[in-house]
Amino acid sequence: MTHGLPLNDNDIVHFNCRMCGECCSGLMKVRLNPYDLYLMARRLKLKETGLLINKTVELLREENGLYLPYLRFKQRPFPFCPFLENRIDDDNHLTGLCRLHRDDKPLVCRMSPVGRSYDSLTDKESFFFLAPLDNCPGQEAVSKITVEKWISPWKKELEKEKKFFHLLDSFLERKIPEESLNLYYFKITEDFDKVFNDIIKRSRRIR
Repeated sequence: MTHGLPLNDNDIVHFNCRMCGECCSGLMKVRLNPYDLYLMARRLKLKETGLLINKTVELLREENGLYLPYLRFKQRPFPFCPFLENRIDDDNHLTGLCRLHRDDKPLVCRMSPVGRSYDSLTDKESFFFLAPLDNCPGQEAVSKITVEKWISPWKKELEKEKKFFHLLDSFLERKIPEESLNLYYFKITEDFDKVFNDIIKRSRRIR
């Protein structure tokens, strides 16, 4: 599977989001992690993530039987992210604003156009550049930043995501992939570190 242009830590990223909203519509598949669900629920002032699921988030079963959460795009009048808010300014210029901007957007969106590939079996991680869409105006940015600096704000979050992938692997090893469905339902009344630890403990009790 081709992920885009491979990147090393010292490679330079030229990008500055122009908020055109184009990458928030169409046949996109935005995969989420538990922290994404936590941030969304908190932003929407929900007490638990179950209120997101089946409305804003859909749990899709992969070929290996595991369930993974994705944003459920609205379909009318065209496919678009449920958090996309289009506005027209005084100059009649259309802007696509994210209602989760900036810190509560899914990790995939925050890191874009830098993506990550991770193999939990070999613990091998790699990064790649993938433009949100052809001719994306954000690529015209003159600012320069290394890949290492670009991803630095999300280092801890990326490590947690690795742990979660290993947790999913354990469901495959125990031959209960369908039980992964239950990992995405949790309360958000406490900080995420405790929530995440509770998810891990709960998963170990599942037989």
